[in-house]
Amino acid sequence: MENLKQPKYRNCPDLSSGPATRRINCWLLVLGCLLLTPCAEADSFRCGRKVVRSGDAQAALLSACGEPQRRDSAQEALWAGGNQKLVKVQRWYYKSSGRKLERVVLLYQGKIVAVRTGGR
Repeated sequence: MENLKQPKYRNCPDLSSGPATRRINCWLLVLGCLLLTPCAEADSFRCGRKVVRSGDAQAALLSACGEPQRRDSAQEALWAGGNQKLVKVQRWYYKSSGRKLERVVLLYQGKIVAVRTGGR
């Protein structure tokens, strides 16, 4: 019967086990977990010291951020009760400074349903 072990070379370390392999396996596990984590749309943003989130009332948005730079309305597809519906939403646009990205807050029936990032 032939010897199934591979020959060991004098200048090549055996990397099949040891701290280097464990470290690589650990990083692969961390990377795998990060790749499997679902991506979520950012449904919150900061106005000064206050944070507004999806689900907050329109009054809370006005209290935290004040009046928007502009408003409009549009048809948007929203998920409600496991079904996607096309509904009319209000879009409020906020931009705190020239260096910040614009935030578009979608309101439906007096509540924040989404916060999107617009352009500069």
